[in-house]
Amino acid sequence: MNRRVPKKSSQAFNEEEFNYDLLHRLTEQAPGAIFQLEVKPDGEMRFNFMSRGIEGIHPDLNPEMIKENPRLGFSSIHPDDLQTARLSMHEARRDNKQWISEFRVVDKLGNIHWHSVNARPE
Repeated sequence: MNRRVPKKSSQAFNEEEFNYDLLHRLTEQAPGAIFQLEVKPDGEMRFNFMSRGIEGIHPDLNPEMIKENPRLGFSSIHPDDLQTARLSMHEARRDNKQWISEFRVVDKLGNIHWHSVNARPE
């Protein structure tokens, strides 16, 4: 039996692109930043996803900047809080528990803002 398989229409959507677009549209409505941070055993970090909400939290940063250099997010943490924030993230990863932390962030003008993170390692 010879069956003809129709060609994919140019309007047919790629499910992966659709899901990614949907994720972006949904997260743009959420307060704060929604992210997925991958930390490798050697300590290398990579944001697989960062919502536009980062711009409201860190006016000096945008998702593209954070993806290119994940350490930028940590570079603005107040020096007195940096060790505690890193340690709490490390403990959450090690113990596979919720990462809950509060810390101060210093913007380019020297203004201090309180931030909190509530994330789950996977």
